[in-house]
Amino acid sequence: MTWLVTSPRIKLLPQLDARKPNPLSWEQQEKLFNELPDHLAKMALFKVNTGCRVQEVCSLRWEWEEYIPELDASVFIIPAQIVKNRTTRVVVLNSEARAVISQLRGQHPEYVFTYKGKRVQTMNNSAWQKARKRGVGSENP
Repeated sequence: MTWLVTSPRIKLLPQLDARKPNPLSWEQQEKLFNELPDHLAKMALFKVNTGCRVQEVCSLRWEWEEYIPELDASVFIIPAQIVKNRTTRVVVLNSEARAVISQLRGQHPEYVFTYKGKRVQTMNNSAWQKARKRGVGSENP
């Protein structure tokens, strides 16, 4: 028998410091993307056109790309260990995402998104924060 007959109820503390969600308008998105450095702008454009999470975009490798002849297009098959719910994910590319991939092809032998020859570890860095303040700062608290 355990020490406690039943487990105690744990009341979660309220999250008072969390920023409220504030979707961007098309105009705000354009302003933000224009303020971002080129490598982050391409990542953001890919992200909004595929629905990928930041970790999936930052970890994206060329070896995960699969050409589908019937579609005359390619998809990325992201392994389960990278995906949040731990299931393999197929990322279908629309025309915008394909354009981003075409621009990046051949720049790095392993990773799709790089900066100065190295893999980008995160998108939410100081350059992103500064661009956000310049692009949509007063409109998005």
